[in-house]
Amino acid sequence: MIESGNHLDLSFRIPPSLSFADLQLRWGSDGQILFEWSAIELLCEASGIDVGIFKLTDPSNVARLINHWYEIHRSNGGAIDLVKEEAMSYGAQVSWVAETPQSPCPLAQRKSAI
Repeated sequence: MIESGNHLDLSFRIPPSLSFADLQLRWGSDGQILFEWSAIELLCEASGIDVGIFKLTDPSNVARLINHWYEIHRSNGGAIDLVKEEAMSYGAQVSWVAETPQSPCPLAQRKSAI
């Protein structure tokens, strides 16, 4: 982790069991993009990074993480995510919100099995 100006440069390791689709991006009724924190938590855990950097700070930090992850995902031949593609057409006007799943999330079950 390297501090650079007003931001941190972080290196992430995406575990083989985690995919961009695990974020389960979807539009909320108020126009915000909803996502599953469990995917961010697993990404941070695999990378040795405190997830609080994203949970306890400005939402734009997790948005930048998701944007970067998507760039990596696509550059490695990953499938297009229609919600992410539409969100990119709106630029910085999109808000990102984590949603607590109503039922057990498959990622949480996968994590407990490890």
